[in-house]
Amino acid sequence: MDDALDDMGFEHDGERFGVPGGYGSFGEAEKATYGAFQGLEASGFYRGFIRDETRLRKGESRVCSGEVVTIVLKSPDGRIIGFECDGGTPDEGIDCESVMKRVTRTFRVLR
Repeated sequence: MDDALDDMGFEHDGERFGVPGGYGSFGEAEKATYGAFQGLEASGFYRGFIRDETRLRKGESRVCSGEVVTIVLKSPDGRIIGFECDGGTPDEGIDCESVMKRVTRTFRVLR
């Protein structure tokens, strides 16, 4: 589990554990349970700026920002899976919790 958390970008920041985000923000890890899967999740913030303004749609901003939810889960038999759920933008949000509930319902632990 520790290797998977490291691979997915979780890290220690002093006493805190989670994922770093934009502008020095830090999303602290929280316990996560989706169906039979348990683990940790943390939300990180990002911001970007487009350089080529010709790629923008009419009225679209040069600035984009959003949230990424990073999730590492363990199945009852010990298999570990990792996800990154793009939380969308402030204007077009994605409910990552609902997505994860739906996705993990489709998993079958095979031996």
